[in-house]
Amino acid sequence: MTERRRARLDAATRWLLSGGSVLFFGPDDASTSAALDVLIAAAHDWRVLRSAAPAQQPVTAYAGLAGLLAPVTAGDLAALPVAYRESLTDIARPGPDGPLPPQEVRHAALDLVRTLGRAGPLLLVIDHMEGMDEASAAVLRFVATQVGDLPVRMAAGEHVTDGNRPRGRELCPSPLALVRLSAVDARQRHDGARRHHWL
Repeated sequence: MTERRRARLDAATRWLLSGGSVLFFGPDDASTSAALDVLIAAAHDWRVLRSAAPAQQPVTAYAGLAGLLAPVTAGDLAALPVAYRESLTDIARPGPDGPLPPQEVRHAALDLVRTLGRAGPLLLVIDHMEGMDEASAAVLRFVATQVGDLPVRMAAGEHVTDGNRPRGRELCPSPLALVRLSAVDARQRHDGARRHHWL
């Protein structure tokens, strides 16, 4: 690992542990998933929900959200109203009338995140943010603006092409640190108004 990359990971870790969200972004070979592993290891006493969105955008609405909520248990859902529990259970299985109403899913997801956040620090982790479906992105965008002072943060990784800004910057709870990562060569891979802060 280069000194520059190590310094950026250290700064991102400090930022996360002090109460901020982190979005790693860079080219396809920037190894953002490995960077997320570093943050997860540092947040060892946090509840972690991790989703790996596919590199290609999924066809099913809410597929990304369903992946993020996959580790959620029946016990986690028990405190939610019945309608919200059903919505979050069915998001990956659209009915005959198509996907569930966006407003219903947004409020159900927010209720769950708030419930988990009140129980202790919650870290939402998303690999490959660039593959997040639009329905899931809309839910995350809504949740990010509504968690308030609860200890709910996001760590995400996104592959971007030169000159493009990461789309995930609007999906993470504030304050958000945007951390640009450079390409990692094969040897390195083997070895190892909202506030936006660029590290």
